[in-house]
Amino acid sequence: MPKMHEVESRSIEAIGYDRQTQELHVRFRESGRTDAYWEVERDVFEEFLGAPSKGNYFNREIKGVYSYVQIRVPARRSSGRPKRRIGRNDGERKR
Repeated sequence: MPKMHEVESRSIEAIGYDRQTQELHVRFRESGRTDAYWEVERDVFEEFLGAPSKGNYFNREIKGVYSYVQIRVPARRSSGRPKRRIGRNDGERKR
């Protein structure tokens, strides 16, 4: 996986590029999913990285243009319960 660059965006968390394979990796903020887009030219990655709106650039220049594969899906809790909060060490319960 290439080095990922965190970006300012409501929908995209980070992007990375592998020069040898010409793969563009995009990690989405809400789902945590990472997709790899194939045969992406380096200048497309550089324009994407510098775009004022990453989401608009992605939708206009990448989505539906390049083939991709989902390479990572974050693990989800099977119970659906919230994670336990940690922090109080005095044995008291907060009410």
